[in-house]
Amino acid sequence: MTKQELLIGKHPDNSHPYGKWLAANDLPDSYMKCHRELTEITAVDDELIEWMAKKIINHHYTQFRISRLKEKYKSLGFAKYAEQHRKLPITDKVKKGNATEILLTDYIQASQKIYSVINGGQKQRNGNMSRRLD
Repeated sequence: MTKQELLIGKHPDNSHPYGKWLAANDLPDSYMKCHRELTEITAVDDELIEWMAKKIINHHYTQFRISRLKEKYKSLGFAKYAEQHRKLPITDKVKKGNATEILLTDYIQASQKIYSVINGGQKQRNGNMSRRLD
């Protein structure tokens, strides 16, 4: 077992989008470094883009909050706008930073076999993890 596996867990298998999309290479560790190299093994397709988009949107707003915003817009007569509007960062630097943070956080959860459910995060696969994830 590598030091990376002890710290963050095994790389997800092909049943998870990260396992289909990325290959992992645990580089030799040292006193100061412990890196896992992730490289693409398949091209990004529409299914992966949709999966990533949902991760990013749900990171910023819970499904409850999105539903409430849509209801508010509809009640004000903007039903079409309600279906397309998302309040997400617009600055390129913030978008890139947020996407990286979200995907790496989710990658670590997937590596530890922790699968959070939107608006609850109660579904877990690792039996020794007893706290609730949000």
